[in-house]
Amino acid sequence: MRTRFKRFFLVSVCFSFLLLWTRPALSIENTDVILTDPSVGVMTSVIISFKVTASETWGNTGSIEITFPLGFVVNAVGPADSSAVEGIDGGFNSTVVTGLTVTSRRDGTGTTLNDVDCKYKIDNIVNPSVIGATGTFLVQLLNSGGGVISNDLADGVVISDPLILGNGSNHSKFCVIGVLTENPLTSVFAFFVLVTALGLRIQGNRIISE
Repeated sequence: MRTRFKRFFLVSVCFSFLLLWTRPALSIENTDVILTDPSVGVMTSVIISFKVTASETWGNTGSIEITFPLGFVVNAVGPADSSAVEGIDGGFNSTVVTGLTVTSRRDGTGTTLNDVDCKYKIDNIVNPSVIGATGTFLVQLLNSGGGVISNDLADGVVISDPLILGNGSNHSKFCVIGVLTENPLTSVFAFFVLVTALGLRIQGNRIISE
């Protein structure tokens, strides 16, 4: 019995060590994702911020790979829809979409990056059709051969719902023309009079037709 336990223990330790050895280190830091328009269902641009740490180098023919959470639509992203915003010199010469993963390769004109804050933008991303918080984003830096240098998880974003005017399934964005007076209470009163006169009602953050 003791012999079997020892064998099981040794196998477990070896297997755990193998997993730790082969798993890429979470070396990039300060990873963050911002949507230029967080409205539900719209096409937007995504800005990814991250830091290549002093312990890692990212070559000028390496790639960055972003895996989006469920709900996003990324198949409209084209080869020229990736661009450097900050910290990444040079550009990108290809962008490939596989499922929910967008991979952009650096074009070789920049320098090898080390210990630097970076921002990178992807255009033509469609937001989820459901409001609320999304899942996390997996951000990975790859070498020229496609191997993972380092990775990190960015927190999910919140998909918002703009004011909506609609009846049933026929919805459109609602634009409120403010009534400006010197008295803010008068402005609020005028707004509610306008809503009532149009036969509308306010429910949460929506303006809905009766």
